[in-house]
Amino acid sequence: MAAYSIQFGGDTIDAMSAQAIERPASRVKAVKERSLDLNRPPADPIETALQIYYADLFKRLCLSLEKQLNSCENISCLPESLPMVLSGGTVMVPGSLDAFRKALGEIRLPVGVSDVCLASDPLMATANGALKHLINQDAAS
Repeated sequence: MAAYSIQFGGDTIDAMSAQAIERPASRVKAVKERSLDLNRPPADPIETALQIYYADLFKRLCLSLEKQLNSCENISCLPESLPMVLSGGTVMVPGSLDAFRKALGEIRLPVGVSDVCLASDPLMATANGALKHLINQDAAS
């Protein structure tokens, strides 16, 4: 199993959106958490900014993933297609999965993608995975 992430997420989206439209980041975050849905047209300037930065996030993630996988020396050892699971608080916004799939469709990976889904508990998935890894390491010692 492999894990991959970039250091650009919800707090950055809030700050950049707030700066772009000259509104407090706390207000932007409140709109994001209350009403943002990436599957529908934005209702106001805050949602417009958020949607732009979400699209940028997913584009950056996919381009970085493409670069990483295309530079792997042992990529031929992988199966023909792999599943992807999105996690973290950033992907809890409705429409994130569709927005990520759209960005993924714009790149060329050296392996296929069999499925893209959200973790059952996106906010805790990474921490839970890290905990399981530590427990498995302790058990193997």
